[in-house]
Amino acid sequence: PLSILLTSFFFGMHCCCPFNLIWRVLHHHHTMLWHTLSCLLAACSCAILHPTQACDLVDAACDEMGKRFLSDRQPPSLTKAERDATIRAERIQQGEAEAEITPMTMCRLARPGIARLVLEDERAVVYHCADNVRVFHGNPLSPLEYEMDDGPALEQLLTTVEPAWIMVNDLIHDTIEDKVSIASSLYDEGILAIQSEADMREAEMSEAETREANMHGAEIQGAAE
Repeated sequence: PLSILLTSFFFGMHCCCPFNLIWRVLHHHHTMLWHTLSCLLAACSCAILHPTQACDLVDAACDEMGKRFLSDRQPPSLTKAERDATIRAERIQQGEAEAEITPMTMCRLARPGIARLVLEDERAVVYHCADNVRVFHGNPLSPLEYEMDDGPALEQLLTTVEPAWIMVNDLIHDTIEDKVSIASSLYDEGILAIQSEADMREAEMSEAETREANMHGAEIQGAAE
């Protein structure tokens, strides 16, 4: 915009005035000219977004695209292991029985990309596609709303994916009750997978057996050499 204004300014003077008259005007009125240019620069700078404002616009656009993708996509097709770790399997097998989540429960997002955290109107809102159907837009999104101070804990849960786990007690929040409540709400929606104490013990035993087998193999290899 500034280059267009300056081009129009000098082009207009060239068309209306002789060349030597232009330079006499510039020579005698250079102070006024620079003042005008300063005003033009100030006006143009106001039209340029601050980096923070630009980032906010980009974040808002990404959130809208993320929500649209979650609304348009097919429901997640969970594997048997993923289904066994979510409450949907519990409801089928135990007749609406809810698994208990404690501060020591290990959890993570059931499948990467099935949920998104968005900040809207001073609220932390979680959009997910677990309730989508195979008919396009057959079931509208049903977001979960939380307080703003629940945001850090929600972000931890939604960004912890396989193979990582996070303990409920390690979530960023003031009280244990709030940590358990947030994890339970996501688990009830079928988007959070949990690891039971039995699964934890089995995983630890399997890991110990793997380490022992690796050490035994290294000893055999060393003896052979």
